[in-house]
Parts: sequence; C-alpha cells; structure tokens
Amino acid sequence: MVYTGIFAVCITLLSWPRQLEKLGWLSIPAALSIFASGVIAMIIAGIHPIEGRTWELAKSTSFTNAFSAVTNPVFAYAGHFLFFMLIVSKTSC
Repeated sequence: MVYTGIFAVCITLLSWPRQLEKLGWLSIPAALSIFASGVIAMIIAGIHPIEGRTWELAKSTSFTNAFSAVTNPVFAYAGHFLFFMLIVSKTSC
C-alpha cells in the first residue's frame, strides 16, 4: 500500500502541468515498477516457499477448460460477447 501511495504522489507531481509531454514519460517508470514488483515477488516466493506445495509442468485437462483459460483474458478485453457463443458451439460438438 505504501508503494501505491508513493507512486500516486509521483504521478500527481509529474502531471500537475496538464500537458501530455511530461505525462507520456510516466509509462517507463510504470512499466519498470510493474516488472520490478513481479521480480521481487518471485524472489521472495523462492526464498520463503510454502511447505508441502507441489507443482506440475503440464496437467491434463478438458478442451473446454483449456479453451476457457486461454481465451478468458482475450475475451475480457477484446470481445466478451463472443465468449458465450464460442463456448456453446464447442460444447455441442
């Protein structure tokens, strides 16, 4: 939460003059901060693993579950109205 507050203050200060020339440069630190937080989370998860947790490289699953997992992000942002039509067409085969 502190990290979000610090970044919010930085964004507010940099966007105070309402011009896109300074605000456009915020994409670089935003992308770097997202990347850094992901790397930090992976490092911490590797240092302090949960006891008894196992993982598999590949699991067998049904076509419908795999299709849903792959296309969920796509349909969430690109065409969520197509999701139901495609799922119905795949389950009726």
